Amino acid sequence: MRELEGDDEACQNTDRILETLERIDGPYAIVFWQASAKKLWFGRDCLGRRSLLWHRPRSGDDSFMLTSVGALISAGGNSEVQSPFFEELPANGIYCLDVGLMVREIGVNPDGVHDDDEDIFASAVTHYPWRPPMLSSDPTSLFPSGDNPLKYLTLPFGRINTTTPSPEDLTSAPATDNLDVIPPISSQMQAAIDGLVDVLSDSVLRRVWDIPRIG
Repeated sequence: MRELEGDDEACQNTDRILETLERIDGPYAIVFWQASAKKLWFGRDCLGRRSLLWHRPRSGDDSFMLTSVGALISAGGNSEVQSPFFEELPANGIYCLDVGLMVREIGVNPDGVHDDDEDIFASAVTHYPWRPPMLSSDPTSLFPSGDNPLKYLTLPFGRINTTTPSPEDLTSAPATDNLDVIPPISSQMQAAIDGLVDVLSDSVLRRVWDIPRIG
């Protein structure tokens, strides 16, 4: 984010901010304060490899919180409240909270709700989702009707599955209630399983390689 420091014009440009965030390589959880616009940008990498928790305000006197390390806190001191105080931020894009707008709206509606029952916090947050690299010239083909965002971030990899498997690729389970019976696995499926295990093993190894050993 250093390229945005001292560049007031860039900090005012949403596209520049999204382009910069999109170019970050590797695991991350980031919080960026856009002082010129009083906006808070935050998010995680597209695979969710770093932790970032948030607490969304439930009323006008509640506070919005972001943290990388959470604690077991009773929501509002009410043991009957089932929802956790902190929740993992979805790794589905970058979020932007218009703090200036939220503060102004809460000043008018102290209970945190608009006259039409719309949540002030929700209306002040903009979500810029991750999107696969373009597979066609029509961006609307990648989103449900009416759900095509104006701005988004491009994933650093293509779609994992571009086709659905054919019936021949699937192994039918035997007609039995005996859970000890293991269905046959084709050589193609076994190769896919072995490849997945190798990738997961390498991923775990990379994450624990530099952890100091004790004893």
